[in-house]
This record gives sequence, C-alpha cells and structure tokens, in this order.
Amino acid sequence: MWSSDLSLLNRRQLWAWPLAAAALLGVPAGVAGQAARVRVWVSDTGGAQGEVIGHLRRLWGTQVQMEVQPVPPVPVLPGEARLHLTLGVRPLVELSAMVQRQPGAWTAPVLAALLPEAAYAAVARSLPAGSSGVWLDQPPERYLSLIQQAMPRRRRVGVLFGPASAALEPALDRAASDRQLVLVKSRVQEETQSLFPLLRNLLAESDVLLALPDPLIFNTATLQNILIATYRQRIPVVSYAESHVRAGATLSLFITPQEVARQVVSATQALWAGGSLPAPMRAASGTVAVNEQVARSLGLDMPDAEALQRTLAGESR
Repeated sequence: MWSSDLSLLNRRQLWAWPLAAAALLGVPAGVAGQAARVRVWVSDTGGAQGEVIGHLRRLWGTQVQMEVQPVPPVPVLPGEARLHLTLGVRPLVELSAMVQRQPGAWTAPVLAALLPEAAYAAVARSLPAGSSGVWLDQPPERYLSLIQQAMPRRRRVGVLFGPASAALEPALDRAASDRQLVLVKSRVQEETQSLFPLLRNLLAESDVLLALPDPLIFNTATLQNILIATYRQRIPVVSYAESHVRAGATLSLFITPQEVARQVVSATQALWAGGSLPAPMRAASGTVAVNEQVARSLGLDMPDAEALQRTLAGESR
C-alpha cells in the first residue's frame, strides 16, 4: 500500500513540477507543450512598441505564438487567440471599435499596455469581459518621493490638473500629507481655457512643478513653452516622460519598454494559471532620468539618477 501510494505521489509531483515552472516563467499552464496564441496590435513596429515586442519574444520564447497585427487592420476575424495585446493608444481604440461592431465574436480578453490610465478608461467598457491594462502611469506617491529625495528643501509642489489627471488628485493629496509637502493646485477645464495665465500664477507659489500625464496640458504644442516658462522662473520640472528631460525638464520618472514587457508577462501569468487577467495596474517600477545641465543651471545639488532610482526601489519593497 505504501509503495503504491508513493508511486502515485511521485507521478503527481512529476506532472506538477512542469506546471509550477510554467507559471513562474509566464508559460501557459494547462497547455504544456503547446504555444499560446497572442495577437499583438500595434500602430508602429518600431519605437517603443517594437522594443516591447522584442522583449516579449525573448521572455516568452517558443511558449507563446505572437501574431503582430498592425492597425488600421485589413478585415480580420477575432480568430482563436487566447489574448489580444494592444500596445499604445491607437491600437486599443481601433480594437475597441471592432469589438463594438461585433461584440459577440470577441471572447478572448484584451490586455492594453503602453498607454496612460486615462486612455484605457475611455474605452474600457467596450472591451470584452475580463480585459485589463498595464498603464504607463506611476503611482502618485512615487513622484512625490522622488521630489523629496532629489530636492528636500522644495516643499511646495505645483500641479496642473486636467480632465485626464483629475482622478489622481485625492491620492496626491494623501501622499503629500504623508510627506509634509504642500500641493499648490490649479485646474484646466477645457481646451479654450488659457493655460499660461494659470501656469504663471501656479509658479509664483510653487518650488517645483510636477507634470502628470494629461494631453490637454502637456502636448507637442505646449510642452516647450511650459519648459521655457518654468526655467525663467527657476522652477524645476519633474515629469513622467524621458523625452521631457531631453527637452529641458529637470527630472522624469517613467517605465521603460523592457519594464512594460516584464509587467505584461507578469499579468499573463494569472491568465495562464487561473483563466483571468489581474485588475488594471499602474507601473510596477520606475526609471529615473536627470537633466544634469538644467539641474546645475537651477543651482540644484542632488543625487544622480542611479542613486535616486535605488532609493525609490528601496521604498517600493
């Protein structure tokens, strides 16, 4: 009896070990030996989208069959994909429109990545059941921790809230209170509202400007003028995009394409293992960039990017 029970236990363990390893690696559990089919929707096979695809190929290897689908697409049926992965805002908008035209035909969930929370929220209700997102947005408290570490003497943080960033205000209020920082706030309600008088008044009461993802406020038409205005007032800008540092912001906190790919793989582990994606999530990690020339010009003596990033990573544990 003991011998037969032991043999049965050993057989069960032999079957369980590959499945456990599969879950750890983001491999589709329950389809061992088969490649899960993931259709990846993109508007550009280069740039950040291309980088994410490259990292996913390396992370998934042969265990996931990726089909890259450009948008706008040729007429395409939902197919037998186990997951639809969109990279960027436009692919998600295109896909959601197709789902609305044939809602009953789309049964596989959508995982939207490489986009801000506001863009996902705008179309979330039109996506198939069980869909989710991996957002570019950092948790609000992480921005304030970066400001506190980089510029401890600058306590008054100016923030322009627009329609896409307004939902972050309560979390920022709590994070600022926890860190004994003061939020100086202004609201941009609509496109016709004049942005720069609001900015001028905000900068007069602020020690640093925190830029949050909001296309009404920070876009190609306004960014350079905002950076010029803050520089003239000797107010450093902490932003959410690496490109803003290259344009003249002092600091940025952002998620890299490699980090996006890792978070996508982490999200799909739940799908492979349990049949459903986790709830939408903000960036699990952040990378710091510093414009050292601007920092010196503003008289800021602060740690370098690597030191700031190590500190933030320690706080996140």
